[in-house]
Amino acid sequence: ELKIFRRYANITIDEPLKNGLDSTLAKSSIAIGFTSSTLIEAVGCGAIPLVINPYPWSYVPDFQKLGIGFECKNINDAKKILSQILINDSIMEKMRAELLTKRADFFHCLGSASTSLIKNEIDRLINS
Repeated sequence: ELKIFRRYANITIDEPLKNGLDSTLAKSSIAIGFTSSTLIEAVGCGAIPLVINPYPWSYVPDFQKLGIGFECKNINDAKKILSQILINDSIMEKMRAELLTKRADFFHCLGSASTSLIKNEIDRLINS
């Protein structure tokens, strides 16, 4: 599988022991996954989530309804969505702009600010 993916210049394979997930997602335009919580993290890093959800229920949060991602039921539908985005990159630009404005609805803070918030809360609890 790695040999297949390495044939494409627009796909980068990150080694998990060398690069953290946040680093990989931060340099990604689109994150594709099967109903994974990683897709929520992708929103925090500015990557558009494409949820492949073969189940009869919808993925929560509903990124497609919010206008900040896609959901499809199978690989073929995911390929169609990706093809549409590649043909018309304004779709992705518009969606990414919307995602960047709405991600605050999902996250109180991002990156190192999260660590500071947790540290401050622990300090407050210890000192009270």
